[in-house]
Amino acid sequence: MAEQANPPDRARSHDIDADLVDDKTGMAKYACEQCKRRKLKCSRTVPTCTFCAEHSHDCIYSKIIRTPLTRKNLDAAEKRIANLEALLARHYSEREITRYEEDGTLPRLQGRRAPPYQHQPVASTSALPYAPPVAQPYGYPPYSSPNHPHPPIFVSAPATSKPTATPTIDIKPPLPARDETDDADGTGSLSLASNGKPPPGYLGSLSGAALLQFLQRCAADVNLSAAGAAGKCAASPSSSTTNSLTAILPDQLAGYITSYFNHFHLLYPVLHESSFRAQLAEIVPRPGGAAWTLLYYVVLGLGSMCTLTDTNEGETLTLYEQAISHVAAALFESASITSVQAFCLLANLAQKTNHVSIGTVFLGIALRMAINLGLHTEASGRHLSVFEQEMRRRAWWLLFAFDSGSQLTFGHPNTLPTTGVDVLPLVSVPDTVFTPSLTTRPQSFPDPTIYSSLIFQCFFHQMASQIVARLTYYPNLPITESLILYHEVDSLQSALPSFFFSSPPAWFDFPRHLLAWRLDNLRMVVLRHTFLKVSLMQGPVTEEEERGWAKCVDCAAEVVRSVQRFSSEAQRTCMEWWYALHFIIPSTFIPLIALRVRPASPSVIEWVDVVQSARSVLERVPHTLLKFTATRCLAIISAVADLSIARTDSRLSATNEPSAVPDSDFTNFLEMLAGQGPGFEGEAASPVQAPGLLPDLDTLLQWFTPSGSPLPVV
Repeated sequence: MAEQANPPDRARSHDIDADLVDDKTGMAKYACEQCKRRKLKCSRTVPTCTFCAEHSHDCIYSKIIRTPLTRKNLDAAEKRIANLEALLARHYSEREITRYEEDGTLPRLQGRRAPPYQHQPVASTSALPYAPPVAQPYGYPPYSSPNHPHPPIFVSAPATSKPTATPTIDIKPPLPARDETDDADGTGSLSLASNGKPPPGYLGSLSGAALLQFLQRCAADVNLSAAGAAGKCAASPSSSTTNSLTAILPDQLAGYITSYFNHFHLLYPVLHESSFRAQLAEIVPRPGGAAWTLLYYVVLGLGSMCTLTDTNEGETLTLYEQAISHVAAALFESASITSVQAFCLLANLAQKTNHVSIGTVFLGIALRMAINLGLHTEASGRHLSVFEQEMRRRAWWLLFAFDSGSQLTFGHPNTLPTTGVDVLPLVSVPDTVFTPSLTTRPQSFPDPTIYSSLIFQCFFHQMASQIVARLTYYPNLPITESLILYHEVDSLQSALPSFFFSSPPAWFDFPRHLLAWRLDNLRMVVLRHTFLKVSLMQGPVTEEEERGWAKCVDCAAEVVRSVQRFSSEAQRTCMEWWYALHFIIPSTFIPLIALRVRPASPSVIEWVDVVQSARSVLERVPHTLLKFTATRCLAIISAVADLSIARTDSRLSATNEPSAVPDSDFTNFLEMLAGQGPGFEGEAASPVQAPGLLPDLDTLLQWFTPSGSPLPVV
C-alpha cells in the first residue's frame, strides 16, 4: 500500500521560514498561532511546540508585522475592521460571531438562510391587494401571525466633556409660548375649528379630534367649538400662576429627580439611573456638554409631573421654559447620545404641557440626530462596549415608541426609516445586572423589570404602525378586513406575559394599565370607519357591520371603566392622570355619538352610565396642570346634553327646519345625561325618541375624507 501523504495544512508545520528561527537558540522568535489565540505561553520549539504536539494541532509560526503607530494607519485599520464587522453581521448571527472570537470557527456560508438582520419587505396584514411601506423595528415577534414579518431599531458612544458646575435653578419669567397654547391640545382629541380657522397643527382622520368633529356633525344643534372654548377659558390659569414662582427649593429638585426615576422611568427607561446620578454628583464626567444640561432640566420637568402632591402647574411650566432656554444652535452642530435623549424627552414634555407643534419638531430633531449617529444600525456600534450598545438600542426604541404614538394621537404619518434598520430588541434585566462593566450581553428575565413596559410598548407599536398605515392608505377598509385587524390586536394581547394580567408587582400597575388602554384604543381606531358608517347608515346594515359597531362602543366603555377604577383605587400622579385623560376623552365621544344616533336603543342606559362614569373621572382631576383639559371635555359633554347652549345657538335661530327643534322626550333625556334631572338608577329602560339631527350620509363622508383622498365607497 502506498504511503499516505500528509494533509496540506499539516505540512505547513515543517515549512518554517528561516527568518522566524533564532540562529543561537534554534527556537522560533514568536509564539505560534494556536498559543497566541489561547493566550498560552508557547515553548516555541521547532517545528512543533509542546502544546500543538500534545493536542495534534497545526503549529504555525508567522512573522509579526507592525505598521508605524500613526493616526493615518489607525484610521485605516479601524475603517477596515468596521467594514469587516459589518460584513460578518450581514451573514452571521451575534452568537456565531461571539463563537468565532472564542475559537476562530465560523459555519460555511453556502446554503445558509437569509441573514437575521437583513431588512425584509413588510407584507400586508391580511390578504389585501394593497401593502403600503411601513417602518418597523426588527426583532420583536409580538404575536403569532404569518402576515407580519418583523423588520428593525438603535446610541453612539457618549461624548464626554469636562465636569461643569451643578446646574442651579435661576428662575426667570416664563418665556413666550412656542405655539398657541390656547388652542393646542396635547391629547389630540379636543381641537375643533373655530371662527372659520382650522386647529393649530395637522390632525389626521385617525386622531381623536376627527372623532370630535364627527360628534359635532351628529349634534348639529349645539356648537361644541364654543362650548370647548368656554370650558377652556374657565379653567385656564391666570398669568400670575407662573410669574409668582421665583424659586424652586433644592429639596424639591432632588425630589423631582427621584420622582422621575420612580414613575416616568418605569414607562420609558432611556436613561441609566446610576450613571445619571453619578454625573449629577460629578463623580463621573457629564457627557454631551450643553446637551446634558438640557437633559437635566427636562428630567426635572417630567419629574415635577410625577409627584403625588398637587404640584403647582407653574413649576412644571417654568422648568419646561428653562429647558427651552437651553436649546441653542450649538446643540445642532454635533450629535451625541445625550442630545438624542434630551430632545426625545423634551418632545414628550412639550406635548404634556400642550406645546404640540414644537414637540413634534423636537422629536424630528432627535430622530435625525439618531440617524446621524447610526443608532438605526447595529454595525455602527460594534466597537463600543456591551453597555454602550444597549444604551443605543434604548434610545432608538424610545424614538420608535414616541414616533409611532404620534401616528395614533395626531394622525401623523410615520417618519421612521423603512429600510436599513437592523437594531436588536432590548434585554429585560434590572439595572443592577446590566452595568457598564459587563462584557457579555445577559439573557432577559422572565419577571417584569423596568424595561418590560418599553419592550411591550414596542411590540404594540410595531403592529400599530402597520395597522395605521393600512387604514391611512385604505380609509374605507371593508368590515371583514377590519375585523381581521381587530382579532390581530386580540392576538397581541393574548401573547402578553402573565404579569400583565394577574398578580403584578405594585410598581408595574400603571404600565400594564397603560398598555391595556392602548390596545383598546387601537381596536377603536380599527373599527372607527365602520362605526361612523353605521352611525350614518340610511339603508340596511349587515350583521358584521353591526357587530363591528357594537365592538367599538364596547371598547370605549371598557377604557372608561378601566380609567375610573384606576383613578379611584389610589392617589395618582399628574403624569398618570395625563395618560388617563389621553385615553378617556376620545373614548367618551363614542357613547355620546351612540346616544345621539340611537336614542331608542335598549343599550341606552348602559351608554349613559359610561358617559356619567367619564364625567365623574373628569370632575375628580386633582392636578392644576390638567384641570383645563378636563374642564374643556366636561363642557363638550354638557353641550351635547344641555339645551341651554342649543337655544342660544345662532344657527338654530336662522333655520326653520323642524329637525333642529328637539321634542320633550329628547329634552328629558339630555337633562338626565347632563345631571340636571332624575337619574336612571332603579328605573326601567324606556326608549326615548329624538329628532333627526344628522346631515345626509354623502355630506358627512365627504367631510370625513381627508383632502386629496379618494371618496370612500358607500
